[in-house]
Amino acid sequence: RPAPPPALVGRDGLLATLRAELGAGRSVALVGRGGVGKSALGAAVAEGWASGPRFWYTFRPGLSDRLEGLLFTLGRFLHAQGASALWHQLVAEQGRQPDGALALGLALADLRALPATPLLCFDELDLLRPDDADQARPAHTQILAFLEGLRGHAPLLLIGQRAFWASDAIVTAGELTHADLARWLELLGIPHLPADVGHLHDYTAGNPRLAELCVALFQAGAHGSFAAALEQLPSSHALLPVWMRLERGRPLAERRLLGALAVCRTP
Repeated sequence: RPAPPPALVGRDGLLATLRAELGAGRSVALVGRGGVGKSALGAAVAEGWASGPRFWYTFRPGLSDRLEGLLFTLGRFLHAQGASALWHQLVAEQGRQPDGALALGLALADLRALPATPLLCFDELDLLRPDDADQARPAHTQILAFLEGLRGHAPLLLIGQRAFWASDAIVTAGELTHADLARWLELLGIPHLPADVGHLHDYTAGNPRLAELCVALFQAGAHGSFAAALEQLPSSHALLPVWMRLERGRPLAERRLLGALAVCRTP
């Protein structure tokens, strides 16, 4: 589970909506553009979840995008909470993937056996979206069917850039406003003028991840002022058409890799 951010600026309304929907036991799709802070919002919701335990699972290509990996992690979590039907079946299978319907039935039985219903969070669901409806990967289809089977039995937080799965509610995380950015700079203790906030908003379009990069540039250099650091940001958009032309000629695997590198915090 990602660590909750020290402060979430301009997200009080979103947090209240997420907590209300999930507190009612519903499944919620949290969507928004890359870098807008969806995982941070989810981490804040999970950290403040007082109704029961919290489970977090992030889908990663080639690492955690198969049903057996999800079942092992979820089964171990439920076993740690005192409900072990799924875990015992996985042990009996000795590493083989159990039937999906059987695994779902055992997971639901475990959820019913728990004294408090857990919050189940699933991040980076975009990985499971097929690029072509006729080329859906069976492993991903199995995962989506399993997640659909959990609906109505536990509160589900499903995080991705676009909701292509079924859910009871959709919550969209948008960009930060001028006031949000000003408040954020104040919390960071960065001296600034209203014009600096306007410059930062114009450059980043309110995207929190891009704003973090701009602040990192200021904190890592000897620019004297925040305004001076902003002046060092690249101002030419000449690379955009070059990038678009290159992107069209790249194989699918390379486009996925470039997309991941563009928004992920770590390799």
